[in-house]
Amino acid sequence: MPDTRRTLSPRAYSAAFGNMWSWGLDTFAYRQPAWGGSLQIYEADHPATQQWKQRRLKDANISIPPNLRFVPIDFERTSIPEALGAADFAFGACTLCSLMGVTQYLTRDALDATFRFVLSLAALSEIVFSFILPQEAVSGVEADALALSEQRAAKVGEPWLTRLYSDELRAMLRSMGFSRIVHLTPEDARSRYFDNRRDGLRERQGEQLMRAIV
Repeated sequence: MPDTRRTLSPRAYSAAFGNMWSWGLDTFAYRQPAWGGSLQIYEADHPATQQWKQRRLKDANISIPPNLRFVPIDFERTSIPEALGAADFAFGACTLCSLMGVTQYLTRDALDATFRFVLSLAALSEIVFSFILPQEAVSGVEADALALSEQRAAKVGEPWLTRLYSDELRAMLRSMGFSRIVHLTPEDARSRYFDNRRDGLRERQGEQLMRAIV
């Protein structure tokens, strides 16, 4: 099935979804444009982290939009359907899932369960996520930076548990049954976002993005 949404405007694109489900410190709900009001947004995170975030939002006088619902969940102990069901998640609606900066903190089993849950959603639901390559696949300054980040995460009790090669990840998603998989390679990112920049900002090799469509 062709993915016609690639050519849609943001307003029309949002109309293709009923839900948006995000993890971690995603900020879309607090900066959403007017067309975002058509979405029901579910923000999931570990209960302690979510409480901390809500306190920070209150301290910063950032209001909670009416279309946002918080979903406390420990992905290693609570099933995703159970947690979302408690927040009145519309399981039959087409859903956009955003999993940025999270996969490295999940066990392989928890990550597999997340992908399988997305596959249980309505046709053309999708997940967009970042993933970190194994240390041996990265070199230079970026390898040093990733090693330091991993050490710091472990020291605060949030160790990195899963790092994946892109080919391995694509094969896994394909075998699970996703209809389409799009990998934003560093080369694609360079040509799309970084060519002709004058500030020195460049694409990353060690952390990349992928999109999987039901």
